[in-house]
Amino acid sequence: QINTRTKQSILILVSGIFLGLAIFTKLPTFTMIPLVGFLFFNRTDKNLRHIALWIIPVILIPLIWPVDAILNGELDLWLRDILWQTQRQGKSLLHPLTSFFQIDPVIVILGITGLVYAVIKRDFLILLWAAPFMIFLFLMGFVSFFYLILLIPLFSIAGGKLIEDL
Repeated sequence: QINTRTKQSILILVSGIFLGLAIFTKLPTFTMIPLVGFLFFNRTDKNLRHIALWIIPVILIPLIWPVDAILNGELDLWLRDILWQTQRQGKSLLHPLTSFFQIDPVIVILGITGLVYAVIKRDFLILLWAAPFMIFLFLMGFVSFFYLILLIPLFSIAGGKLIEDL
């Protein structure tokens, strides 16, 4: 029999591994660290061992990419490509949001209204999801429509919370 403390440690480690893999797979997922960290710190006993079990894979797994570039002597190429991705000029955040509004105005209106409501109610779950992601998209400078996919569940939850509370 595995005791509950060991089960909790395994679950915390698996959570960190999966978030690390998500960041490794799709870099903008790093904006989810505040949200998952908030959920993690509200659910655990804030044991330093548990915090380390969660944060170490979240940091180390995404570092596989630059470490691989260093080992292959391609760090300069990797850095050049990263800088190119972040400095592309194109559509700002407003253009894809306008397209998203044209496709589904109900979810956009409910979602944005729900986000305003979350600010008023100080709903940290919704705010820690929305704020880092929206700031990242705003600062990135090049936003395509498919980048907004993470907003669909956020808008749904924020709009649902607004409707439920009304």
